[in-house]
Amino acid sequence: MRIGESIARGIFFLCASSSILILLTLLYFLWVSGGSAISNWIIHGFGWIWAPEEQQYGIIPLIYSTLYVALGATIFASVIGILSGIYLAEYADQRLRNAVKPGLEMLSGVPSIVLGLFGSIIITALIYDVTGTSYSYIVVWITLGILIMPTITSLTEDSIRAVPSGYKEASYALGASRWQTTYRVVVPSARSGIINAFLLTFGRGMGEVMVVYFTAGNVLPQISLDPFRMTSTIPIYISTYVGEGSSVPGQYQALNGMGLLLMAIVGIINVVIYFTSRRAGIQ
Repeated sequence: MRIGESIARGIFFLCASSSILILLTLLYFLWVSGGSAISNWIIHGFGWIWAPEEQQYGIIPLIYSTLYVALGATIFASVIGILSGIYLAEYADQRLRNAVKPGLEMLSGVPSIVLGLFGSIIITALIYDVTGTSYSYIVVWITLGILIMPTITSLTEDSIRAVPSGYKEASYALGASRWQTTYRVVVPSARSGIINAFLLTFGRGMGEVMVVYFTAGNVLPQISLDPFRMTSTIPIYISTYVGEGSSVPGQYQALNGMGLLLMAIVGIINVVIYFTSRRAGIQ
């Protein structure tokens, strides 16, 4: 019996530690393949020009564009998603909640390539009718925001539902209205979970490929706040140039270096989420 328990415990341990092993293997591969590019960027600067034929691999505009795309999409998704989560948790009746939740789950399960096609055909046409421009940051923000909105809605609802009911009862006992209780008691109490939801969706937005590929225009980005400018991101450049990476000196290393840099940024976001969760007492 003890032998069987030991075997089962060993199997469970291997399964639990497999994610760490996979992560370390991935980091090792990226460092071996792209560590030289990271070292070159640290020593000589990250550069402004991406021109593989001239062996220039400047990625500052790509870093900026990737962050700008993810931030804009996350803000767009948060405005709708957080308010929707508050409504579902505090105001919606059970029948409406049971109808909306499956819809959110279906929307979150839509393949990103399908949503990318939708954005490139429908949203670009709508934006063009209004502004005269088609592929741009704003199209990416809307399309990518639709993709990540179900996640932030569900996480916001879960965070609000986790607030102890005693907080609301105490607020009502002091004469506060339902809106005052939601605004001044419930939402501040769920603030850590809502912030974590924002950061999680921000990290996902940074790594998205297909939606951005179909809606951004795929041109070398420039440092600009203009929401109607065409752009590209680090994941798009990796997917675009990986096929020819081995034929151009230094390009393969630069692509893997960008992948390692992207993982580092997402890793920092996850560390922030971990410490904010611990500070809030979320296990």
